[in-house]
Amino acid sequence: MILSPASLLLVASFGVLIASEVVEVDFLFPRNETYAPAEWFPVVFAFPNAKPPQILKSSLSYRLWNTDNMTGLDPESFTYDLLWSNWSRHDTYFAYHIFHNKFATEGRWRVTWNFAWESCEGDEIRFEDYGRFIHNYSAWGTSFTIKNSAQKVDLTSATTTNRTCPGDQAVAINATGQTMTSHYDTSCGVVDSSNPAPMADRCRVKVDSTTVERMSADWKERLCRNGRDTSIDCPKEENSAANRLVVIARSCSLAALGAFGFIF
Repeated sequence: MILSPASLLLVASFGVLIASEVVEVDFLFPRNETYAPAEWFPVVFAFPNAKPPQILKSSLSYRLWNTDNMTGLDPESFTYDLLWSNWSRHDTYFAYHIFHNKFATEGRWRVTWNFAWESCEGDEIRFEDYGRFIHNYSAWGTSFTIKNSAQKVDLTSATTTNRTCPGDQAVAINATGQTMTSHYDTSCGVVDSSNPAPMADRCRVKVDSTTVERMSADWKERLCRNGRDTSIDCPKEENSAANRLVVIARSCSLAALGAFGFIF
């Protein structure tokens, strides 16, 4: 784990609800547990209060390692474009990827993730609102296993029942919502390092069945739109509005039957 000087505000225990100014990112799934092979397997991050981190010029990325087959293989890397995300759509914003058949056989895996952002310290303003410009970086990792005799992948159950929430796998930042010009003549978000560190609590995030259905429908629509998975039964392009409803309806039907693996 790498910490920046004074700007990175991490939490090692649970806490009360964080203030609206706080930007928080939680790694929700998978946990450090063992799961049964699944045709569809999610990797999920959450921003609990959907506070837009664009002002911090942040980025979220992760890597997946098959630890049973490390020889000569590079990990798969994924990065989320947080700048153009729709933060007003839901109270909690989810950044996720649903893998198809990647975790359909037994194996041991490692996921490493990092959240990076740029900030200025508001209590060190000098030279007509010029502040100290800081690059912040937080890195975490967890391991999980795929085994035939294990529990089925269930995102709802993982976030609502029998939960333990260690203080890692989450980052919280005291963002003031203000900007200033840095020494490099670029704008940066001001963080408040004078107050106690906010408390990140990923146990607050619950993914209910309605949210899972919406995620499934959105992901299926994305696959159909990009044509990246030939195993998906996608509607034809004509009458796109009506076809979108067909995609969502089919996705919800699959979800109800458990065909997406991590549902129910």
